[in-house]
Amino acid sequence: MSEPEVRRLAGEIEQEEIRLGQELSTRLQPFQERYERAVTDFDVEVFTRICPGKHGRWGRICLMDADHEMAGEPHWGRTADGRLIAWVGSAPDD
Repeated sequence: MSEPEVRRLAGEIEQEEIRLGQELSTRLQPFQERYERAVTDFDVEVFTRICPGKHGRWGRICLMDADHEMAGEPHWGRTADGRLIAWVGSAPDD
């Protein structure tokens, strides 16, 4: 594939991940609230249970429990600019 085609497909994938992130937000909102409370309260114990990959290298933080992939759940969280997002795999380019 040519570079423009790869960029176009990457953009389409990201838009679908953002759509799915928003679609799942009602069901998964408790994970967002737990994360926000942990940050406010400096609750390190909560952070030990959250998805360990963090995916911060790609500007994404998964807010799910560490074993969520075993239950068939995608990664779900926020992008660096605060948008809800869901994705499968360990990196956006998997």
